[in-house]
Amino acid sequence: MKPSDFTTDDLADLYRHGEPRPKSKVPHPVQAKARRGLDALADATKPEDLNMPGYDFQDHGDEQYSIGGGNGRRFRFRWDDDHPTDITFV
Repeated sequence: MKPSDFTTDDLADLYRHGEPRPKSKVPHPVQAKARRGLDALADATKPEDLNMPGYDFQDHGDEQYSIGGGNGRRFRFRWDDDHPTDITFV
């Protein structure tokens, strides 16, 4: 994944540096689980690779998917050829 795959700098920093920016929109209590989710997204070669226990994978149709991110939050993303893109944390 590359920084342009993320919709916010907070997510890009969490992925690249292992920690978000100060005053991040990624709440501290979910940062560890969010980091694991980002690692899983980076390792996936197809959306179905994320359909494993603990990730609550959902296919929303039209190449849009989501996985759990902790405390009721989710990573939503689109799939582009061989990697996720337009990654948001909602």
